[in-house]
Amino acid sequence: MRFTQAGNCRTIKWLVPVIALCFSGNIFANPMAIVNGTKITRAEINQVNPEAAKDPILAEQTLQNLINRTLLLQQAKKEKLDQKASYINGVKAAKENLLIELALKQYVTSHPITQEEIRQRYNTLKSEAPKKQYRTREIVVSQYHEARKILEDLKKGQSFTSLAAEYSTAPNAAIGGENGWQNGDQISAPILNLIKKIKLNMVAGPISVPTGYTIIQLLGERPTTITPLKNVAVSIKNELTNQRTQEYISILRKNAKIQMMTKESTGRGIS
Repeated sequence: MRFTQAGNCRTIKWLVPVIALCFSGNIFANPMAIVNGTKITRAEINQVNPEAAKDPILAEQTLQNLINRTLLLQQAKKEKLDQKASYINGVKAAKENLLIELALKQYVTSHPITQEEIRQRYNTLKSEAPKKQYRTREIVVSQYHEARKILEDLKKGQSFTSLAAEYSTAPNAAIGGENGWQNGDQISAPILNLIKKIKLNMVAGPISVPTGYTIIQLLGERPTTITPLKNVAVSIKNELTNQRTQEYISILRKNAKIQMMTKESTGRGIS
């Protein structure tokens, strides 16, 4: 049989993809390992870990993991663990949890959080944020008379850092009682009210705290730095999504007929 040159070209062009398809199919269909008769193919390896398709080392690691998994599954079936109540109940719970997750996901998808909602929530948080940050250090002791003595020593010019290291029971004693920069809402109201009244580097106290008495020194104050919206948009969206799912559950409860069984009707209470 003779072919023209054009015919040869057309035939070759038609054969190349077929050969490539067969070759590619064999690569993915041929087993990379057979474990007690169970085949593990390259396609399975790539499905478990897509990165393995371009990384031979990762492919080998994934294959070894699949071999281990296959052996464990085979052994579990050999021991008929899939017939035990714990397995059956576990599968049932997993299916129910997946359905719950899908129900919530579907509701959120059909009621998406908008950029405007995120922006409004951001503006609310920004307006509620403390206006100032304060840098302080402290010396905490258990007895009032100890605090008074330390306060007198400070007024005489003794080192705050040294006295904190020697007497303070707070965890920050080793670093001179340093608290670092804190927002106003991170500081207890009695201490915050006091440091608002004193000037930089002044010492005040003693102030009663849950662990005893504290002496405070104001080291600095500055306006609160507001994080840009783009840096917190994801966390705000997550917060709003959680709120939306709770709203959905509230709607379901409102529209449902829920009967709470009393102790008298059931003959037993909720333990």
